[in-house]
Parts: sequence; C-alpha cells; structure tokens
Amino acid sequence: TATRHVNTSWCFACLRSGGLSGCQRCPASCHIACLPDSPSAAPAVAPFTCAPCRLSWQPRCGDIVWVKVGPFRWWPCEILLAQHAPENIQRLGRQLGTFPVRFFGTDEYYWVSLARLFPFKDGDLGESAAAAAGSAGTETAELMDKFNEGVALAQEAWRLSLLGELSAVPQPVSADSDQPLPPAPTGQEPQLQQAEASASSLMAKCDCQRRGRHCGELDGCANRLAGIECHPAACGPGCLNQRLSRFGWLIGAV
Repeated sequence: TATRHVNTSWCFACLRSGGLSGCQRCPASCHIACLPDSPSAAPAVAPFTCAPCRLSWQPRCGDIVWVKVGPFRWWPCEILLAQHAPENIQRLGRQLGTFPVRFFGTDEYYWVSLARLFPFKDGDLGESAAAAAGSAGTETAELMDKFNEGVALAQEAWRLSLLGELSAVPQPVSADSDQPLPPAPTGQEPQLQQAEASASSLMAKCDCQRRGRHCGELDGCANRLAGIECHPAACGPGCLNQRLSRFGWLIGAV
C-alpha cells in the first residue's frame, strides 16, 4: 500500500548493501558504523531515526523526491497538490497521510506517503536507485530510457527549484528612460549593510564544525535541512553544504 514502510537496500553514507539498519520513519538505511556519533558498542543492526526525521523533516509541494512503488525501482518524482493531479487519480481512494506525485519521464501519477520517499539531491544520477532495483536485468530498454529521461528531468527541476524559477520583481523605471531608477538614498546605508551582514551570518551558522562534522547529508546540519547554504566564513573550505556558491552543481565544462 501507499503507506507501507519500505527502506532502501543501500547505505546512505557509503552506498554499500548488506547489514543495514533502517530509519523507523522514512526509507533511509545506513550501517550503524556509518552513522555520525555512533557508539563503538552499538549493535551491528538496530533500528534508528535519521537526522532529518529527528528534526521533523516533512515533504512539501514541489519537492523533487525518490519514490518506491510496487516492484519498480526507485523513481524520481515531483510532489503535487491534490487538486493538481489528474481527475482519474483524484477519484482513486486515498489513505490518510498520502499525497500525489508525478513520475518524471512518464505520464504516471500515484498517491504515496513519507514512508516511501526520500529527497532528491544534486549528484543523484540513478546509480544508487539502479543498485536498489534488484531487477535491472529484467527491465526493458523502453523502461530504462524512461528512467534515464526521468533522472535528467528531475536534475533540471531540482536545479530550477534551488535557483528559483520566479522572475525578479521588476524595478521602477524613469518616465524619460527605460533604465531602472537607482535606489533612493536613506542615509542609513551603512547601518543596513551591517544589519544584513549580521543576519546573513546568523542564518548560516550551524554546530557541525564544533562537532567535527562537515555539513554532509547525514551530519544533521541545520542549514542543509532548512534548505540554505552555510556561509564560507562560518564553516570553512571543508563544508559540504556550499555547492551552489561554489558552482559545485555544474556537470561538465563550459
């Protein structure tokens, strides 16, 4: 069913399989030894709650996610509002806690819950999902083409959602020119710049550096979970949550 819990068959930290422990709320799986701050005496396999779930992460409309339905492999999808799903999908009986998703590269839609999805992120090219499928040899060439197309579309949608699809608000223009008017001086520019710098610094602070972590996916970084990047001055060059400012999301050379 759409709400039945399922876990991945690979570790979110090392991407290897075997001896995995599953998150009790979402599909995340991990070797206990790969978990941050894992005690040395911890059992080899034990249920756990991943960092995003401990911080009450919830999927939102428009999020790009990986979804597992039936015997099919993990597939990239977009979360929709219920009223934006096709009418035949809206007429289907839905369970409490489910919402519709659109499968990239196909015309398919389905109702799913948090128990069957995890966030899509930059760099997801399908290798981990292919490893999880367990039936790659039985998949048709047509299905593989749709999957590859879906991953490419999901990558583009993820980047657009990160960069912002909405156009900037138009600036006022002078009646005698088509050039935007310069900002009106207020006499408080230095104070405003100082306040903006202070606010930016406060937003970008997290405690990963204090804990010897690098703001990775499993490090419980507050900024990463909030969807914002860390400030270079706060986290340093080893931070893994500065892909956008470093253009780390670009693939290939220009």
